[in-house]
Amino acid sequence: MRKYDFGIFLSIVFCILVLSMFGGVIQTSTTVASQEYYIVYNHVGNSMSEAKTLATTVKMSGGAGYVIEKNKKFYVTLCAYQNKEDATEVANKNQGSDVMKYGVEFDSVTNDDFKKEIFDIANKLYGLAMEYESKAITEEQVKAQVSILKKQLEDKFSGDQSSYSEKLYFHLTSLDNIINASESNLCWILRYEQIKFIVTC
Repeated sequence: MRKYDFGIFLSIVFCILVLSMFGGVIQTSTTVASQEYYIVYNHVGNSMSEAKTLATTVKMSGGAGYVIEKNKKFYVTLCAYQNKEDATEVANKNQGSDVMKYGVEFDSVTNDDFKKEIFDIANKLYGLAMEYESKAITEEQVKAQVSILKKQLEDKFSGDQSSYSEKLYFHLTSLDNIINASESNLCWILRYEQIKFIVTC
């Protein structure tokens, strides 16, 4: 081996050794999308049946009525906001209510396209809920937008995407619930399904 070839060889070996020793330090950078939601709830209890009873009352007043189970406690939710101040303001207006923070993250490097789609829909449902609540959009406009979201989700993951079939059916049903809601029930159903998408993202 010629002298300069031997020098190149030693350099390569040295680089390999360094990478082997410090491989745990060198990592591929990741892109993480994240969003913190602030969920207003007005009940914490140990009984699911009690929570469901109260949830029915909450729905009748336009609240979500979605029950979140966490650490063997059951929380009856009213609505969800991306802004803590808005959530706190609503909680203060409803006696016995409080706010919980719920974080949603998506690591783009995992390449879980389905989870990312659910993440995106959760954010879009949040926007629709806020617009409908403020009367910026009509019932028909809400349902038209949700129909588009449903078609996009179905087109991307139906057919040969068998690994997503159960999750796909679950979320398509949620969107159908909004599309088929009566005008009198649309407010709570939209909030209910929005929170369902957030907590199952």
